[in-house]
Amino acid sequence: MAQILFTHVRPHDVLVEDGRVVPLDRRTEECEVVDGSGLLALPAPVDAHIHPDKTTWGQPWLSRTPAGTLRDLIEGDVAARAG
Repeated sequence: MAQILFTHVRPHDVLVEDGRVVPLDRRTEECEVVDGSGLLALPAPVDAHIHPDKTTWGQPWLSRTPAGTLRDLIEGDVAARAG
């Protein structure tokens, strides 16, 4: 179990164990300590967007044809779904 303790980070010290943030009281003797020098600790960015018109709703994949306008896009979707 690999542990890293990031000290002097805002809002408070962070203990990471095998890539996951864990409670500080789980720190072991073998824990590596890294001085954060007052930097801000933030979670990794997550791309949380979805495509509900695709497979999210359990429907088959809908491949879109290129469209120059919103009307063209809608008409293309209607034609694809009708087919």
